[in-house]
Amino acid sequence: IIENAQRGLRSLGVAVAEGDEASGKPYKLLGMISLLDPPRDDTAQTIVDAQEKGVEVKMITGDQKAIAIETASRLNMGTNILGGEVWKSEGDALIRQKGSFSALIEEVNGFASVFPEHKFRIVEELQKAGHLVGMTGDGVNDAPALKRANVGIAVAGATDAAKSAADIVLTAPGLSTIITAINRSRKIFSRLNGYVLYRMASSVLILGFFFLSIIALKFDFPTWILILLSLVNDFTAMATSKDACRPAAMPLKWNMVHVTIIAVVIGCVGIIENFLLLFLSHPDYVSWWPAWNIDKKSTCQVVAVMYLNLAWTIQLNIFSTRTKGFYFITSEKWDGAPLPSLTLCMPVFFSLLVAILIAALWPANAKLGGGTNMVGCGWPAVGVVSLWAIVWFHIRDAVKVLAYKLLETGSDMFYANIGASSNEERKAKIKQMLKKAKARLGLKAYHKAGLQKQIATHAMMESRMDMAPVPPTQTEATVSLMEQFKQSLRKINALEINYEKLCERVDKLEKDKKKK
Repeated sequence: IIENAQRGLRSLGVAVAEGDEASGKPYKLLGMISLLDPPRDDTAQTIVDAQEKGVEVKMITGDQKAIAIETASRLNMGTNILGGEVWKSEGDALIRQKGSFSALIEEVNGFASVFPEHKFRIVEELQKAGHLVGMTGDGVNDAPALKRANVGIAVAGATDAAKSAADIVLTAPGLSTIITAINRSRKIFSRLNGYVLYRMASSVLILGFFFLSIIALKFDFPTWILILLSLVNDFTAMATSKDACRPAAMPLKWNMVHVTIIAVVIGCVGIIENFLLLFLSHPDYVSWWPAWNIDKKSTCQVVAVMYLNLAWTIQLNIFSTRTKGFYFITSEKWDGAPLPSLTLCMPVFFSLLVAILIAALWPANAKLGGGTNMVGCGWPAVGVVSLWAIVWFHIRDAVKVLAYKLLETGSDMFYANIGASSNEERKAKIKQMLKKAKARLGLKAYHKAGLQKQIATHAMMESRMDMAPVPPTQTEATVSLMEQFKQSLRKINALEINYEKLCERVDKLEKDKKKK
């Protein structure tokens, strides 16, 4: 039975007894039937894809521990599997040694010989430790854990109980759909993050600029232009839901502090840009138009100038807020966003076209509301304003990138209290590497045990060769095979050394952090 389990086979015993049930005669074992229940074809690749996306995968099964270890080794999940002993007295001692049950769960690769209440507890403990847990299952015994998990996934062919308890029901065989769901959800998160950032930055710009222009420069801006800017802004903002983006490589977490700071930074740079242009354009202050060989503009024409520059600033912000890096970097290697979709570019293009036509050609006798009337500023002024807006867009984008860098590195000067420190980031990365090394080492250790067993078998064969003549070709083949086994063992020993060095690096980082 154990040998079958180590090969991933379930064993079913067949026995008979003479007479009927009342006779009480003992059963006689006739033999064993081996049952094979292999993982689905796409399971191994799905697990690899999930791990590459920062999702830690653990096995929870009711099968024997040996079967679970063999299955986990085939799926490259690591072979540190705990059996039914963890739910007994020896399990309590192990939990005390690790500090908590959640810490034990995080360290191991899975659990075998579990019951429904055990699955429920594992999910619950991980949630208490701050993890978001997804659970897959197909049977009635999986229903409690599916209901408890943050995302319960009932696979194809699941029972009605499992489907009713799950959040997602897969209709096609296999698990690869889960990776599709992860990618789509991260794209939605990315678009939503860009949308919120864009709207907040636009709000900061509009409120801040009009407050300063009215208080500092006594500039009276028509109210209907504010309404027009808001309406056009809504149309382009809706297009962000169809923007092209890539799924993030690691799990994403909403950080309102980061979003607010970046939005305020972008909005403040926009305020400086528009306030400076108003100061340079207004006839009561600098009136820099003669420097461009353009006639001086009246206050009504300056209204058109500012309307156009505000439109440029707000619309170009869409391309800046969709990525953390420079807007023109589209390489995935440099963590850039792909080129914006046509669905996003078209509303922006038409919004700017409408703004340019209104600013250049608005008639003097057309007045739609209170405040200073607007008069078209002419095509030369439109060209100057457009150039001004494009130059400041690049400045604004560069300041945004710098702000992101300061937030992500946790500069002690600018962002010491609410940003993650660089040491913490490095520690988290090394811990992630350590987890992968543990999983890989667990698999190698399992293979190592098998190699040692085979080497011992061939050593016995060698001793027998001394007693009985063996054909030379067979002896050479055996020696060659043993050399291959020994080479594999040497590689595993090297991996163990690298693992120990990695542990030392983590310990050193922790000590350095305590000293600081």
